[in-house]
Amino acid sequence: MKGLKLRITICLTGIVALFLVAAVPANSQNSELGNLFEMIPQTGKYDSSRLNRIDSLKAQLNHVSRKKFQKRHQLSYQLFREYESFRYDSAYRYIEKTQRLANQLQDPEKVHIAQIGFGQICVSAGMYKEALDTLLTIQPNTLMRENRSLYYGLLGRCYGEMEKISNIPEFSEKYQSLAAAFRDSALLNTEEGTFFNSFLQGFIKFQSGEVKDAYHELNELLEEQELGHRDYAVVNYVLGNIAKTLNMPDSAINY
Repeated sequence: MKGLKLRITICLTGIVALFLVAAVPANSQNSELGNLFEMIPQTGKYDSSRLNRIDSLKAQLNHVSRKKFQKRHQLSYQLFREYESFRYDSAYRYIEKTQRLANQLQDPEKVHIAQIGFGQICVSAGMYKEALDTLLTIQPNTLMRENRSLYYGLLGRCYGEMEKISNIPEFSEKYQSLAAAFRDSALLNTEEGTFFNSFLQGFIKFQSGEVKDAYHELNELLEEQELGHRDYAVVNYVLGNIAKTLNMPDSAINY
């Protein structure tokens, strides 16, 4: 089964690659495809590293007394974080466990963080109604500032994705307006100089049509801050979309 999944992944990646390079000049296609196909065999290495971390966390969780809610909550949330961009079903299972433990700890902040995590999984899976049903029960003024910025940012993402798939202009405009308002609220709750603050400034400019300014600022973010793998991937993804908007297909592929 693992071999089949790997073959499917490679085939699908190859198909996507062919579509992506269709708009790229012929003299750069071979180079870009070569770089892409060199990276494909390495995905197993990254998966293996993540699975080792997951196995370690599960082993720790299995050896912690069921009465130690604090430690079990911590480990369950770590497992959710490992799974959230990897396997949605497992991420869902561990964020549910995290929320149950937060309730047992009677810690409102931990409960809200678990609800935000549940919202992230739902938005990533395209379950927008389920995400909003949970997120809109949270009172933002009860959150710590850093969690409030994540909360508003997630609502901005949710409404932004809803706007993209809506075919009804009235709803598209409503979702676009809500997405912009929540992104602005997220920015107001970030600390100057942090990654999320710098990223949101650039992303908001992109969404509001200041495309060249956004392109410049997000490129600066890549150069000035040492980013983790996830943040680095997010910035490159957005820069790829900006480059595509600016009719720069070579740069879009590179990102």
